[in-house]
Amino acid sequence: MFGNPPFRDPTNVGEYAFYLWLYHLIVAFLGKILGIFFVVTKVVPILILALSMLVLYKIARENFSREVAMVAVLISLALKFPEAHPRTMLSMVMIPLFYFSLFRFSRDRNIKSAIFLGISWGLAGLTHVLGTFGAGSILFMKTGIDKIGRVKIWYNIVAMSIGVTILLLFWALYYSCIMQKHLTRIRSW
Repeated sequence: MFGNPPFRDPTNVGEYAFYLWLYHLIVAFLGKILGIFFVVTKVVPILILALSMLVLYKIARENFSREVAMVAVLISLALKFPEAHPRTMLSMVMIPLFYFSLFRFSRDRNIKSAIFLGISWGLAGLTHVLGTFGAGSILFMKTGIDKIGRVKIWYNIVAMSIGVTILLLFWALYYSCIMQKHLTRIRSW
């Protein structure tokens, strides 16, 4: 909010930043609400931990009893206390959310679960680049396996289309900035 322009890299002078902005947008929003930016580094790890516990509860509740789900929320605490970083949000919240939606999609092949899967992939991708390519490769592999198994892949295509559309929020802006930079260089010659 008070730093460099969002698409400028703070470590490489004159280059564009290569980070996805969902985590940073959440931090800025919380900082605006709380009014104190240094508090956000204390609040965001707690938020990540709470969201991680919620997603792990939902995953365990889908597959096991309520008692097992209540214990599953402790997995987040067993790993480590989260740090304020996009990678942590990806590994503790977005990837488990993606797998939760993938489990639900595999069980209930309908438009609602396909939309949920596409949104979860898109959000994982806007959090960290590994969410884009890691979760995306799993979704594409699932589609290939479904095609080989002669399962209709219409809902897979819906999920991928929604995910790619959400991911274009970052990638289209990023590459348009790069193209603009190169066009400016060409015009200056």
